[in-house]
Amino acid sequence: MSLPRKAEMARARALLSAAARESRGRLARPVLLGIASIACGIAQAWFIARLLAALLGHGEARWGEAGWPELAAAAALALLATALTVAQEHAQAAAG
Repeated sequence: MSLPRKAEMARARALLSAAARESRGRLARPVLLGIASIACGIAQAWFIARLLAALLGHGEARWGEAGWPELAAAAALALLATALTVAQEHAQAAAG
């Protein structure tokens, strides 16, 4: 004998809710790492824009000192974004 349809649905809903509560913590880490990686990409784009502005003479720096700090910051952010992306992929694999 099978359970009535509503009882089966309630049992399935309770099972899925319990599974969702258990995996919520494991899924939060990849999401947060992805958001951090996106923030690094936005900051990197801002530094590259400042570098181009400095090279074209529109920034605060003159041609002789054109954008070395911006270039270093953009390079560091590129490395950080790459590391965050790799960490995100590992966290996704662990969550899966």
